[in-house]
Amino acid sequence: MQIRPHSTRAFTLLEVALAAAIVGAVIIPLLGLMAVGLNTYQSSNSDMRSALIAQKLIAANQMIPYGQLAGKTYLLDFDGNEVPERDAVFRARMLVEKNPSGGVVQSANAARVSVLLSGPALQNQTNTFSSLVVNRGY
Repeated sequence: MQIRPHSTRAFTLLEVALAAAIVGAVIIPLLGLMAVGLNTYQSSNSDMRSALIAQKLIAANQMIPYGQLAGKTYLLDFDGNEVPERDAVFRARMLVEKNPSGGVVQSANAARVSVLLSGPALQNQTNTFSSLVVNRGY
């Protein structure tokens, strides 16, 4: 029986270690970028939700007779529904300034409605939304 010499080509251990180091050096920053992207997505989603909730509250005030407009605090979930304090992710404080001065609209039925939103969903920062509401005078 005759033994033939093998001429097998393969990577050396040094080449494999170098390739693993290069792949690791590329993947680690990509994972960091993915974490930053997820945080940015969560923040922008919360900002969008807060704008929608503020718009909903301001629109609801347009339907209230002018004499009944008043400030109020709401505890809300992520969809803008009122919930008990333990379940709230937004705290919406509504301020009403009747007959605001210096406005574009001069009306006895005009009010500036401001919604201040804060809470865990916004990392306890406050977003302020304001609109001029003119509605029925009764």
